[in-house]
Amino acid sequence: MKVLDVESLKNNITTSTKQIDAFQDKITGLQKAVRGIVSLEDSLKGTGGEAIRGFYDDCHHFYSKSYVQLQCPATSATSFLFVR
Repeated sequence: MKVLDVESLKNNITTSTKQIDAFQDKITGLQKAVRGIVSLEDSLKGTGGEAIRGFYDDCHHFYSKSYVQLQCPATSATSFLFVR
């Protein structure tokens, strides 16, 4: 007979949720830094500056935004499991 260790499950969910929250804070910091680079229109001028700003805007902003969208269902799922 298999037995579910509920306390261990809850502890692991709590640990995972804290790790997700900590990683979310890092992603938020990264998003702010990318927005800072993209907004350097006066400092990053010309074709090279536009290329650098475009790279950060297109690539980094897209991937960090995608991560946040993927993370929301995972956080909701762990919250749902923890409440029950």
